[in-house]
Amino acid sequence: MNIKLDFASIGLLSHLVIAACISFPAYAQSIDDDPIDSMQKVIEQQRGELDAQSQKLKSQQQQLDEQQKMLDTLQSDLKALAEERALGREGRDQAGEIVFSEENGDETSDGLLSEVTASADGAGASKASDSDRVAVQSHASINDHHLALDTHPLDVPDETGLFIYSNDGNKVFRMYGSIRALATYDNRQNFHPYDLNIPQVPFGDDDVEDWNQEWTMNTSKVGFQVGLKDYFTLLSEFDWKGESGDALRIRHMYMRTAHWLVGRHWTAFNTVNFLPLSIDSHSTSAHLGVRPTQIKYLGGNGNWSYQAALDYYQPKFDEPESLDATARNSLPNLVGNVSYGGSWGLFRVAAMLSPNRISYVEENNTRTTSSDAGFALLSGIKVSVNENNMIKAHIQRTNGNSQYGADYGFGNYDMVFNLDTGEFENLEAWGAQLALEHRWAPSLTTTIGGGYMSMDTKSFQSGDAFDHGYKALVNLFYRTTGRFRGLTLAAELEFAGQTTQDGSNGDTTRISALMYYDF
Repeated sequence: MNIKLDFASIGLLSHLVIAACISFPAYAQSIDDDPIDSMQKVIEQQRGELDAQSQKLKSQQQQLDEQQKMLDTLQSDLKALAEERALGREGRDQAGEIVFSEENGDETSDGLLSEVTASADGAGASKASDSDRVAVQSHASINDHHLALDTHPLDVPDETGLFIYSNDGNKVFRMYGSIRALATYDNRQNFHPYDLNIPQVPFGDDDVEDWNQEWTMNTSKVGFQVGLKDYFTLLSEFDWKGESGDALRIRHMYMRTAHWLVGRHWTAFNTVNFLPLSIDSHSTSAHLGVRPTQIKYLGGNGNWSYQAALDYYQPKFDEPESLDATARNSLPNLVGNVSYGGSWGLFRVAAMLSPNRISYVEENNTRTTSSDAGFALLSGIKVSVNENNMIKAHIQRTNGNSQYGADYGFGNYDMVFNLDTGEFENLEAWGAQLALEHRWAPSLTTTIGGGYMSMDTKSFQSGDAFDHGYKALVNLFYRTTGRFRGLTLAAELEFAGQTTQDGSNGDTTRISALMYYDF
């Protein structure tokens, strides 16, 4: 095929080629620019979405912060409530709840149930919102509504025990106890396994060195309490220190209201509040404290308190073997005390009248009576020198009622028969003790102290009649804390001696160890 080109055709063709060469780079550039624009748009779109998500996250963070604050507040409230419940200050027990209480260091004397409610303004008790509301109760400070009774340093604390509440919260049952292992070692005849009583210290031919031991669990205790809201409580407590071996013995048994007590408890004429902590329950001697059946009224105003009671009591007497005599008091003993206390300590004075009366048969088989009115006085004080030291002391005088003294509880020291007059006469006695309690640490305490006792014996009494004596002791008590709270370990060293009317004397040393757990 033949193609013919003229100059005009060649010129046109050249113009087309040049135009194509010029326009192609621009076309290529236009193709390359489209993806960049698209990517830019995508980036801007994603940036917008990220900004929206960031705002959303900020809003969620604010909500989380608010929830965290609420959780912190709730946790703080729960912690405060748990601390208050642990301290026994308040707590709501559900219907029929069984509560295992923990012991704390404070010891109160009695009680079972306390209703603790506060009005809206905090000034008084508020009424329940409905009939099914269970009252707020406190078992750690039992019977707040009752006036405190006297307590011995080794008594089981009121807040210890198993508490069972009724469905309506108006009744509560408490069961408590203490397992106690006591070991004593004496360098003389072991005349008493529990306490070192001055008039029982061996003398004369019996004053022979003979180290011996006695281990016993008989000082263990078990008790039961029943309370009807804030109206009255019933209590029964026992140990195994009965007269015949391991016999169960009534220690306390009474019923009481806020101001009245009927039953067996510490007499109002006692020194238990002024006894230092010791293994020997009669402590540094001259201790007054029996638990007669009684009717007692308790009152007080501010820092002042008082007790007035009628004690059932029959005097113990020393008589010739040929005389058939029986104690026949026709009236109870009249007893009372007045106390003033505060953060510094406690001071008390007490008095007692005893209408002693003995009925006996004379040699001519005629029954007659002999009467001699007795009396007693005491004064006791305990002073907190500082947070680690407390001084305790008391002095007492008895006439015809020495059996109120714990050291005289195993003899006949109230009255004695005068063969010359044919009458029973009161015996007079006096005693005093002084002790210091020092706390080395919150769980470690030492007592050091001593006491003196004297009996105004009659000239017609036998030569072996008790005249005077002394006792001194030092000990160390360790009370565990934490999960083992309630466990106590103690060791004690005692010295005691007595002198009889004819001048015979004797002394003894006792080492004691005690381990017990209050539950």
